Amino acid sequence: MNTIDALMDTMRREETWLYNAFDRPSRRYRWIEQALANAEIPPKGYADQMTCCRAAARADGLLS
Repeated sequence: MNTIDALMDTMRREETWLYNAFDRPSRRYRWIEQALANAEIPPKGYADQMTCCRAAARADGLLS
C-alpha cells in the first residue's frame, strides 16, 4: 500500500469527517497529494503526514 492509500484508509476508519469531505476517491487522493506537497516542513513519517492532512483540512475549511 502506498503512502496516500494508507492515509486514505486511516481517514476512512478514524477521520470519517475528512474522508467524507470528498465526493470521489480521485479528489481525495489529489487533495492528500497537495496537502503533503504544500507542507511548510515536509512530513517525514506517517504520524506527521496525518497531522499535515488535519492542518490542511483546517486551512481549507474542511474541519467542522
